[in-house]
Amino acid sequence: MKYIICFLFFIGLLGCKKEITPIGNKGNYQPSFQSVPPKILRVHTTISYDSLTHFLGIKPNALIFESDAQSSIGFPLRVQMNGPVKISYLDATHVGIFFPAKFEAIPSLAGIQAGMVRGELGITVRIGMKWNAVQDKTIEKPVLSYRWSTEPSIRVLGMQIGVTSVLDQVLANKKNDIEVQIQSLMTQFFSTTRLAPMIDQALQSVRSKQAIISANHVVWDVRDMRFSPSGVQADLIAKTVLAVHLGFPQAAFSMSTQDLPAGNDALVIDTRLSYPFLSNMLANQLKIKTDQVHLKAESTGVSCTLTGLRGETSVVRLQVTPTLHPSDGLGFYVNQCEVSGVSSLLTKQVEKRIRQEVSLMHIKSNTLVDLGSFTFIKQPNLQFSSIMWTDLGFQLIGSIRGDWHLIK
Repeated sequence: MKYIICFLFFIGLLGCKKEITPIGNKGNYQPSFQSVPPKILRVHTTISYDSLTHFLGIKPNALIFESDAQSSIGFPLRVQMNGPVKISYLDATHVGIFFPAKFEAIPSLAGIQAGMVRGELGITVRIGMKWNAVQDKTIEKPVLSYRWSTEPSIRVLGMQIGVTSVLDQVLANKKNDIEVQIQSLMTQFFSTTRLAPMIDQALQSVRSKQAIISANHVVWDVRDMRFSPSGVQADLIAKTVLAVHLGFPQAAFSMSTQDLPAGNDALVIDTRLSYPFLSNMLANQLKIKTDQVHLKAESTGVSCTLTGLRGETSVVRLQVTPTLHPSDGLGFYVNQCEVSGVSSLLTKQVEKRIRQEVSLMHIKSNTLVDLGSFTFIKQPNLQFSSIMWTDLGFQLIGSIRGDWHLIK
């Protein structure tokens, strides 16, 4: 009995409060979700030389070069890495790549195969590259030099015979062919096929607290690539829409590349909230079960039925319009409110209280999108520009702005 008295006294006090004026720009109804056109985002990118070798799949024992007797080299030759790669900055368009290697060859000397020759050497390759865009780049023919750490030798009658000078002469004659082969390998390394996994890792998905956030389709380009003392620098250009679909299955991801302009610092975001997701969020705030919240879209608003609040037999029927809160996030405007299951003397006061509570309800943007997951943006600013409700849920469209800088 005392709980009922306290409840009635509490409702009476609330009824004396001044009614709160609804705030925020009202949404509108659309039967289905709207397609959001992609825009172009520029991400300033720095990739360390260690990360570059990892992304390109260069392993310490990788096969660098191999030919057979029918190749342009003219004899079987195999060069395999024998340790990690070291990349050193030379200037904005050139780097030096050094790696230890093992050498095996069966050269032909004066038309006679000399047998297996083995040695170890340190190889330095000077790489030059002028990169305006993925479809507009030039990789210069590399300049190869080497120094023997274990001089090549051949076993004859059980003895190791040094053949350094002879083999140096053979390699000097084939040096141009080897450099052309390395140039072809470098072109493959920087092809769209090899670059795509890097773009995929950077832009495909970001973990949020509630779901996978993904850019469902990304058209990408890499512009103005250049070397620096700290690594490779470039502008990663992505034409996409960030899809934050909470309570919906994740869409398939796809990528393609094309020549794109420079872009800006805004990433378009398409946030969709299913009614089951919204029901669960509302139930958590009210500390009731999800099946006590029922949402349904209507052309004039979203009907919301709440049953059994706080163990009571009351039923609250609302019709609300979602709004963009002027400071941040999602709010609600109450079009209609009906209460049953309480004393007729208190109905008006309870309805007034519920209108006040719902008008004050504020779901902040960082509840919907975990900006802390975006590790490659400084001072992110998420702003929604439009909101609508559909037969399947809410849709909020906006953009994330900031200083986009990807460092790997």
